Amino acid sequence: TKQQKTASSQVVIALRDIANASAHNAQSVRNITEISEEMISMSDDLGKLVNEFRFVEQSDKE
Repeated sequence: TKQQKTASSQVVIALRDIANASAHNAQSVRNITEISEEMISMSDDLGKLVNEFRFVEQSDKE
């Protein structure tokens, strides 16, 4: 009975560790998603600036 109690306690501890790791991983994924969305937005802004530069450069040549 004592061995079963010890084993059960170890399983509970392992499950808590897994739950904590899963929560940490979920937070990391949320952070990565947020950063990715910011990078997409910045990339769009940069693309617009490059297009404006090209338009001005083409207008100057004409």
